[in-house]
Amino acid sequence: MQVDRTTVYKFYLKPPTENAHLIDETLFQGHVRKNELIAVARAEKEALWELDSPEIKKMWDDLQPVYEERRAIRDEISDLRRKRPKGDAKKTSHQAKIDRLREKGKALTRKIKNTKKELSRLRGAQFSEIPGFRDKYNAVKKTWSAIRKEARQGRLDSSRHPDLYRGTEEESYRASESSRKKSKGLPRFQRWDGEGCLGIQLQNKQTQAEVFGGRNTFCQIKPVDPNAWDPSIPKGQRKPLQRTTLRVRIQSEGKRKTPVWGSWPMLMHRPLPEGAVITHVRVTREKQANYDRWFAHLQVKTPQSWTRADEFTYKDGMKAVALDFGWRATKEGELRIGYWVDTDGDHGEISLPGSLKHSHEFVQSKQGQRDQNRDALLEGLLEDLGDRDKLHPEVREFTRGISKWRSNKKLHLLLCRHWPNLPEAAWERLEAWAYLDTHHWQVEAGNRCKIPRRRNDIYAKLAAEWVQKYDVIILEGIELRNLAKNADPESKADLPNSIAARNNGASRNRVRAAPAAFKQALINACARTDTMILKVPAQNTSKVCADCGHKNKLTKEMMQTCKGCGVVFDRDYNAARNILARGLDVIKDPESLAKVMLVEKPKEGMYHRGKKE
Repeated sequence: MQVDRTTVYKFYLKPPTENAHLIDETLFQGHVRKNELIAVARAEKEALWELDSPEIKKMWDDLQPVYEERRAIRDEISDLRRKRPKGDAKKTSHQAKIDRLREKGKALTRKIKNTKKELSRLRGAQFSEIPGFRDKYNAVKKTWSAIRKEARQGRLDSSRHPDLYRGTEEESYRASESSRKKSKGLPRFQRWDGEGCLGIQLQNKQTQAEVFGGRNTFCQIKPVDPNAWDPSIPKGQRKPLQRTTLRVRIQSEGKRKTPVWGSWPMLMHRPLPEGAVITHVRVTREKQANYDRWFAHLQVKTPQSWTRADEFTYKDGMKAVALDFGWRATKEGELRIGYWVDTDGDHGEISLPGSLKHSHEFVQSKQGQRDQNRDALLEGLLEDLGDRDKLHPEVREFTRGISKWRSNKKLHLLLCRHWPNLPEAAWERLEAWAYLDTHHWQVEAGNRCKIPRRRNDIYAKLAAEWVQKYDVIILEGIELRNLAKNADPESKADLPNSIAARNNGASRNRVRAAPAAFKQALINACARTDTMILKVPAQNTSKVCADCGHKNKLTKEMMQTCKGCGVVFDRDYNAARNILARGLDVIKDPESLAKVMLVEKPKEGMYHRGKKE
């Protein structure tokens, strides 16, 4: 069947060249609108909490000092870890003090967890035990739902900022709703850091001819030479041809609503599909260290064939591949993220090059170097500031607790805002440090952004190769986020032989490998080509021998020996074989296939929707 598929194409922009001040103002007003919507969400939650019984309110009030005490203990543990003494006797007493604080923090954590569990139970019991509570709760929800609707339409505090275009309003609303739904407590207000988003919703599904021809009154793109994407032309000659200009309407002026345009130089590194219709345009500004990065997101609709589960038939000769996720560092220095097996009998591991690991370590070294420079600065800065009573009142107020500062940004603010009132020695020391720290900051941020781009490029190319080669892709039905567990500050993460230290190493490899990014790349590639991708139960795929079916008890080693037949196998390779066998059994039954498909029918929306597990 034919459906319209929604896809978003992302392009790099340079800083705006037209009406840059109006663009900054629009981004700020969008941020203000988002915080207004967050304020409404906070008031709604507070109104719902007011319905709680006195017993629940008292339990919640009694829990706040426990949170504060645990936070103070964690801060103290962090300070002690940074100040390691010299000498065996001092190290022993120092570690004993950390252990005592750690045990105290664990006890507070258990108390908080039990109290929150009891609060959740009592809040759920109110609906059945308190007469009329459900009606009051629904009435408050209905009232605040109407208030949120008015706030979304800009009817609250509209005098504080000019009216925004519908697309930018929707971006602010989407960001506030995300904060409201994710927050278990009160949603937090967002501090203005310069990042923001402009949105334009194109009416009547504008064709590429109207947008590239300059006839659209909301978005215009300067035409690009078709040779810009000709693979026969060298890349160095194609790149200048790919440069164009994006114009987006940010305001209107006068009675005739004359467009006010914002312009950005754009690098259009790839063409839009033929026949695609542009429905939405977003321009985002992101912060990388102390400079801006701009991006354009073009949402387009393209006609595509889509195969329903009841229309899919597995035929002889179709190729299928199964993938088992499992991240670990190899002896060669690479990072394995999984193992694959296909119906032709071929198999292999998917690994990221060791250069990515070295990039991660380089970023960590730069971050450590910045921390060391900051600590050295604070030691000398305290001497330069001298007697606090003789300091300027504003400097004295701003530098309160400066000995415990762990933020480089606060030191930069001290130099930028209060340099005229600082002692000369302190000002010179801060200026020399700020110059060097800014350089390290830019290097660190630049390399930190390159790592996911390189990794995602590897995943996208591999996914494109698979959808061209295979008809069916089979994954294990496991939620990858549940495998990630970070150690609490009270855990013994500083001891090299502890279980927490090993868990931290596995978690670090998971973050570097980002298996969920490869999974999403496969889903997106399958959606583009109508390739079938599905999930199967992951229970015991590593334990059950793929040769004899015996269920083994696994050890920590990579290579396992089956107790039933004696074969030695790689646990990930064995799991991939079991996943492939289970997937081939499922795709023969259309009813079962509909339950395990990872890609559903394309829907309306800003991004392509993948079916969540």
